[in-house]
Amino acid sequence: MIELSSTKSINTIHYYNWGLLPYESADRIQQEAWKWVQAEESIGIILGGEITPVITQGIRAQDQDILSADGFDLYHIKRGGETTLHSPGQLVIYPVLNLKKMNIGVRSFVQMLLRISQKTFEHFDVSTQVSENPVGLFTSQGKIGFCGLQIKQSICQHGLSLNIQNNLDYFQNIISCGIQRAAFDKLENYNSNIQASDFFKIWIEKAFLEDSLQKNQSQEKDWRSRDVSS
Repeated sequence: MIELSSTKSINTIHYYNWGLLPYESADRIQQEAWKWVQAEESIGIILGGEITPVITQGIRAQDQDILSADGFDLYHIKRGGETTLHSPGQLVIYPVLNLKKMNIGVRSFVQMLLRISQKTFEHFDVSTQVSENPVGLFTSQGKIGFCGLQIKQSICQHGLSLNIQNNLDYFQNIISCGIQRAAFDKLENYNSNIQASDFFKIWIEKAFLEDSLQKNQSQEKDWRSRDVSS
């Protein structure tokens, strides 16, 4: 259960870092955030944090994409995309935003999310390339950013995962995004001092330089968490 502030701020986009949680708890926060945005309390809220080891399969995933699920929780979810995984040290971002109120289409929204992520990596002197097929963010060494969305009543669910300090060996457990023998990269290979929470703060700063977001005030949400890990 998340206790929301009673203050209405319809023209404000909030942000919130949940820390490190199991997938089920992080998703519960996301679902409560969606209901809050759907009730027109705000244009939206950008959630960020880390997740304990989990494999998630989107609407295009296949069972054979999972090579080994040992040590991982497993969830089938309604986001776009195929099979991916999350683990501590990887930053997961859920931009629970009302695209209709932002007057932005889904494709442009995906491009914006990847562009913000690219600029954040550039902040830490890491050069990346945005790819539309497969969708994601790549360095010269491999994939470093992933994107899979679900749009429900014009409001976004799910979003991004960005490799910061996570164990890349875990990706050997899956065929990630349908790509055989894919290569992966992470920020720690270039800067070992940056944690996921640090990256999220800079990501938020870059986000509010975007035309679609800068007109709305960035404000940290005062959500007091209760029993979110249960």
